[in-house]
Amino acid sequence: MGASQLAPGTRYTASEWRTNLTLSPTSEYSAQFRVIGGSTLEVTLCQFWSSLGAASLEIEVSFHGLQVDGALGGRAGGAPGCELSLSGAAGLGRFTLLSPLRRQRVKPEGKLSAVLAPLRPSESALEPLEKRPGGCGATQRES
Repeated sequence: MGASQLAPGTRYTASEWRTNLTLSPTSEYSAQFRVIGGSTLEVTLCQFWSSLGAASLEIEVSFHGLQVDGALGGRAGGAPGCELSLSGAAGLGRFTLLSPLRRQRVKPEGKLSAVLAPLRPSESALEPLEKRPGGCGATQRES
């Protein structure tokens, strides 16, 4: 069983999911994997080469998920691997979780895993560059 999507700017294997499984006549199998919203999903099922005879299969596919709306740094917009980051210099931050497919229960958790200390110069000055022969605006090359 496999599933794949083509995502712009990523390699094929980054959005591919595969598994091998053995099913009996009364068995059920459930799997969860990440998909990219707005892209075509290809789901493939095949019988192993050493399995002889015909087989029938009943499949049910359902989707669920959340999207993050808000600008808190990281990769916003509900992208795969979406991370939220809060900047102490910016004050409070706000984000909204959206469930475009169906209602979902959410149990939010937070973990402070890193400290980001912005560095600023102790002093600065704006000065024009010195005029040099052959620099910007020169029309002839000098030898």
